[in-house]
Amino acid sequence: MRNAWIPVLLLAACQGSPPAQPEAARRYAVRGEIVQVSVAGTGAQLLVRHEAIDDFVDSSGKVVGMDAMVMPFDVSPPLSASGLSGGDKVAIRFSMDWKASRLRVEAIERLPADTALRFGPARPPAGR
Repeated sequence: MRNAWIPVLLLAACQGSPPAQPEAARRYAVRGEIVQVSVAGTGAQLLVRHEAIDDFVDSSGKVVGMDAMVMPFDVSPPLSASGLSGGDKVAIRFSMDWKASRLRVEAIERLPADTALRFGPARPPAGR
């Protein structure tokens, strides 16, 4: 009778694990070129043409990648868009929280003007 649970446990183990749930927030680093800077109140918005993000994860938790595109990034204190203008090349670190439907810029760094950027399609890792 002691071994009566073994088949049940083996069957449960063979059923597989539940589908992976997306993490609350994932962080990404992307480089791009500022198209426009808009200042409003205490914050600003940067319109940035950014390079592809190969490891971007969608709301279901699947790695789908994100092609290069022009995208708005809201910049809120303590960060500042002061001194940035159209044509500046930047590196942006942001978090994407699908549960809260929030994209948050965590860092902005100006890059040298001669930084070569590559715009094109994302290449998500195979099998993920």
